[in-house]
Amino acid sequence: MVSYSHPDTRWRWDYGKTNDEYLPNTMRDNVALFEKYPHDILNFSGSNGYRTMKDDTPADHEQVKPHVAADRWLPAGSSAEERDLNAPSARTCAEPCGIQDCHPRIRR
Repeated sequence: MVSYSHPDTRWRWDYGKTNDEYLPNTMRDNVALFEKYPHDILNFSGSNGYRTMKDDTPADHEQVKPHVAADRWLPAGSSAEERDLNAPSARTCAEPCGIQDCHPRIRR
């Protein structure tokens, strides 16, 4: 089985709750599930999530690394955050990729 997870900061969750609760729980819960279910695989997207894991909970981040090396925890996606296509616009689609920093019409 391949599970999928991503921090939903573009739509429903704020960064504080995501960083303090959801990301650490995602790491800890899935590492525990890997022990319980040795054939499980997790697909986790959003590069900001990995940066936050490393900065805020480095000990937990270290627990994830062996699972990445074993191809059980799969870093995925091409953007810093998942896009929110419930509110489609050029800005909503470009912002998660960092394009707003390059294009003056999208810049905040």
